[in-house]
Amino acid sequence: MSSPLCASIWHIGVFTSPLRFDNTRYGSWRRTILVALFLRNKLDFINGSSIKPPDNSPLARQWQRYNDLVVSWLINSLSENIVRKLAKDIWSELEERYGQADAARVFELKKELARISQGSLDIASYFNKIKQLWDEIDALSISRVRSYSNCGFKSDYQKDDDVQKVYQFFMGLNDTYVQTRSNIFMIKPFPSVSSVHSVLLSDEKQRQVSTSPRFLPTFASFNVGVSKQGFPSRVNFDAHKSPV
Repeated sequence: MSSPLCASIWHIGVFTSPLRFDNTRYGSWRRTILVALFLRNKLDFINGSSIKPPDNSPLARQWQRYNDLVVSWLINSLSENIVRKLAKDIWSELEERYGQADAARVFELKKELARISQGSLDIASYFNKIKQLWDEIDALSISRVRSYSNCGFKSDYQKDDDVQKVYQFFMGLNDTYVQTRSNIFMIKPFPSVSSVHSVLLSDEKQRQVSTSPRFLPTFASFNVGVSKQGFPSRVNFDAHKSPV
């Protein structure tokens, strides 16, 4: 039985988004297709695991219907139609033609990732900047195969990748967060990068509140009032003495 998450996503249209492959950004397009097919349990039709039953098999008609459905999804997401009978053939041709990762570009992105630092950015801006690099590297590194067994499953590869991203996130942080970083390292099991991001956002907010001069105006006006009022002058008692 599929999980509630799978069930809730099952009826979402696969290629209703404006993302269409136009011979550029193959990595991003490929990742979107794989996720969409995985959610519908149709990956076997493009990786060759699902073999067409014999024509006299009672499953042959159902298999052909599913294959034709995947073929239509692929063709409708392409700006250039590649006509093939089997979904596997379409996918194999796309992989052969466009599936080589741009190693030079990945190298440049990782160099940029190594140099990035928070500087004057707030936590949210710094995280968004570094996440853009992560996403582009993931999109280009299309030769890495991530296996899934069911909805909600996270492979060991994904866990290791998430830990590496936490380390990269920490390396560019300002020294202000040294103590917070040390506290996070003590957490067991090691938190995900999204959890770390949330912790640092909370820490940043607390720092902003603690240094806020919200009591300064009241205190200053109190001082002004006292200075204006001043102290009473010394009373001259001699002036009230009766003449002898």
